[in-house]
Amino acid sequence: MVRHPKYLRLLPLAGLLMLCLFSLKAIAQKARPMEYLVCGDSKVLIVDNSLTKDSIPIVTWSWDAHDATDLPDDYRQKFFETVDDCKAYQKGSKILISSSSGGFAMLNKANKKVLYFGFVPNAHSIELLPGNIIAVAGSTAEKGNCIELYKLDKPGVAVYRDSLYSGHGVVWHSKQKKLYALGYNELRQYSLKNDKTGTSLTLDNSWKLPNTGGHDLQLVPSEEKLLITDTRTVWEFDLSSFSFSEFSPLKGMKNVKSVGKHPVSKQLIYTKAEESWWTYHVNFMDPNQRASFPEIRVYKARWISNE
Repeated sequence: MVRHPKYLRLLPLAGLLMLCLFSLKAIAQKARPMEYLVCGDSKVLIVDNSLTKDSIPIVTWSWDAHDATDLPDDYRQKFFETVDDCKAYQKGSKILISSSSGGFAMLNKANKKVLYFGFVPNAHSIELLPGNIIAVAGSTAEKGNCIELYKLDKPGVAVYRDSLYSGHGVVWHSKQKKLYALGYNELRQYSLKNDKTGTSLTLDNSWKLPNTGGHDLQLVPSEEKLLITDTRTVWEFDLSSFSFSEFSPLKGMKNVKSVGKHPVSKQLIYTKAEESWWTYHVNFMDPNQRASFPEIRVYKARWISNE
């Protein structure tokens, strides 16, 4: 086959262009920091794991409820004393937190402004749903044991409530358009309705946990699996077969308070209670690392996705 000389001259240029595109993509990916959230006491931190050396974390952002002057006094001094969950949304620009002291809030990362706040007794997990809806799981307490929904245009007022004993986890699956919720001995799947007639959840499925004491719930979207912790071990829940199996990297590990996989590197992040319900460390696996936080009683740690 004879090729036109002009075409031959273009081949190196095309190859160079493709190489440049791949290089720019690699540089952009490398430039994205591997950040994670840490929460405990009245604080939320962001740590750049790509800068962390040995066990010393590089904290790039922090928020303390005690300093949040845009919160009412009772929230600032009482309702965020034990922050127990923290999640980032919209490439980390929005941060949601909940506290077993009862408070929950949405923060704007750029200026640390509190965009929304409310109260759910023993709030243990929080999630952002489509339609500017916040879901909160409430654990064992008077007027707790629930899943509640809040809308950003209706400050502090629950628009829906369902009972769930020892509510500890809520996760939205955007592809399925389903909400998963974790309680003491069950995992639930809900459909969301949000239209002119109102906002509500419909229970689609429920599965009994292999053990009791359901604690943390996290989605691994690329694997279509949920990671679930209880007092005795860590489980995977396969979303295609709807079956439980022990999560081999942390099999048999007790009192894991939070667990998750980085969306790109797949590095595992987890916290494990060392004293009562808290720890002073955040642990990593593949590769193995350990970051120390001696001045905060850490409860959970979460990767921040750049997606």
